[in-house]
Amino acid sequence: SAWRPSAWRELLRTPVLWVLVAAAGTTNATFNWGVTVGDVVRVVLLFYLMPLWTVLLARLLLRERLTRAAALRVAMALAGAAIVLWPEGGGLPL
Repeated sequence: SAWRPSAWRELLRTPVLWVLVAAAGTTNATFNWGVTVGDVVRVVLLFYLMPLWTVLLARLLLRERLTRAAALRVAMALAGAAIVLWPEGGGLPL
């Protein structure tokens, strides 16, 4: 806030950013809560999928283009989730 006070003006002028702020805060709070009380696999899955929700919300709410970097983040998030969910004996994770 001290280094970029203009960010607050932008936030106030663009109401849809409040949805992203709420979504980011909710995912962060949910992750931290999950770490303290939840199953490790589910918490790690939530952690790996955070970039996916970020890209999807930015596309839907802010009308941002899906760039190669964003697509790479989504692919890495899904790969991380697949690694976490992959069963020990092999096969497709259900």
